[in-house]
Amino acid sequence: MVYKWRSDSRKPGNAQAVGERLESLKGEQGIRPEDVVTAAETDPVLHPHFEWDDEKAAAAHRIDQARGLLRAIVIVQESGRSGESIEVRAFQSLSDNSDSGAMVYVPVMDAMNDAAMRRELLNRAYTEAQAWRLRYKNLMEFGEVFSAIDRVSV
Repeated sequence: MVYKWRSDSRKPGNAQAVGERLESLKGEQGIRPEDVVTAAETDPVLHPHFEWDDEKAAAAHRIDQARGLLRAIVIVQESGRSGESIEVRAFQSLSDNSDSGAMVYVPVMDAMNDAAMRRELLNRAYTEAQAWRLRYKNLMEFGEVFSAIDRVSV
């Protein structure tokens, strides 16, 4: 099996070695993330991919929890067609337009009403749809969905 880092990954190190080590952790049910962390405590291939300073790890975990909170909030809108209510993510992650390229969460209505933010959101949605299509390209049951993605132009 040949392993490599995904094209948008910034992971350091030898992807082949990491992939082989991860595969070696496979149990009857698959690979549990908890087992990866346990192995990484002493494994020189996996160890560098984790933050072992508990204070830094706790801060990073809280930031991740904040991202999860921002992603979990929705607004409820009435659909014009059927009168049913639909849920829409209340905040969208967009670039902050600084040199750092950091991401910020923007209220969805602000993003939809600003041409540049809307374009960024549409481009990201299209990129994610293409990535999803590539991930599941071997599942022919999604052929119609794949065709619909191919017809979209942004």
